[in-house]
Amino acid sequence: MVPSTTLAIAAQPYTISSAGKPQLKSSSRSLRASACSPAIPCSVPPAAPEMAPALPVSAVRREKQLTFRTRSVPSMFVSWRIKAVLTAESGLRAQIVMPSCWDGKNLDSPNHKSHVAYPSLINNGKCPSSHPKRFITLFYEYLYDIKKFDNEWVSDKHPFVFSNGDPTGYGFHGDFVNGWDIPTLKKAIDTCNSPSGNIEACAVLELYSNSEMDDCIVAPSIAEQTSGWLKKLPGCNPIQSGPNKAVSQPNCAPVTIGPKQKFSTDVTSKGWAYIGCAYDALNDRTLPYRYATPSMTVPKCIDHCNGKGYTFAGLQYGEECWCGNTVAPGKLGAMKCTMPCAGDDTQFCGGPVKLSLYKKVPPKEGYSPGRRAKRLHRI
Repeated sequence: MVPSTTLAIAAQPYTISSAGKPQLKSSSRSLRASACSPAIPCSVPPAAPEMAPALPVSAVRREKQLTFRTRSVPSMFVSWRIKAVLTAESGLRAQIVMPSCWDGKNLDSPNHKSHVAYPSLINNGKCPSSHPKRFITLFYEYLYDIKKFDNEWVSDKHPFVFSNGDPTGYGFHGDFVNGWDIPTLKKAIDTCNSPSGNIEACAVLELYSNSEMDDCIVAPSIAEQTSGWLKKLPGCNPIQSGPNKAVSQPNCAPVTIGPKQKFSTDVTSKGWAYIGCAYDALNDRTLPYRYATPSMTVPKCIDHCNGKGYTFAGLQYGEECWCGNTVAPGKLGAMKCTMPCAGDDTQFCGGPVKLSLYKKVPPKEGYSPGRRAKRLHRI
């Protein structure tokens, strides 16, 4: 597989409840990245370069649909779209269009932006004579599902805030970090010029499926709470509404990068072991026997399957426990078994059609967990 581009976006969506508690609201979102060129226009027109005034949120509620735009910094544009009905079915969209014209000389500039510029049509068109070298255009679009938070609006004011403390959207930010194999990237740029703009038309690239992309995660290495009810936003990011520039906070606690988080529970004391995250399917179940309870935990599932005489136990969708004696080849290898257990949110119970899979470990000769505990007790 070809490594893909990484876009680091300082924009995790939160809401602020009527009680003033920030809460992570990122259960459903998607990021679409497009590479545009003079032959391949962006599939969604980018925001216009002009600065539009920030309308009061009450106007968002009254209008059928509203788009407001801002130039966060000259090197990127941001567009928010909120469908102004109580169901907010269109969701919230934020986008960034990177500049694609280079002066041909400087890899950077004192203000980190004047060495590049936008073409005449922002995502297409001609480059200015001062910046004659043309790159492909990078266009990123972020979609947030906000329908479930319709009842969080207070006095016609929206409750959303980005994780950097910005409740306005004007601080939306992205960084491009190249992760491509350079020869492959160059070949794709030189040869993939289909007018359709579809990535599938680029034979140079070996593509991941949608399910593979959805399942790809990087376990966090910083121990901090980022979901549920929080007393404050993660990091050192107080909410700052403006209109003045955000101010860096003093006396912020140092960030410690530790080992990656594990999404499994140690059940070796029960004679079981975690063997990985497994794929499941509604019409092809990995394990045949199902048990569910709103108080599900990993030990409870292990005990249930063990009591029924099964050798495999899998937890799915927070509150489901599946048992069986065999696992078909190819089922292991999934990654996103990250859903908290319904009975203990510090444990993880699989995910949608994903199983946190545990296996009964044959006891070593002359050993059992209980016997070892007795020996330690006597010592």
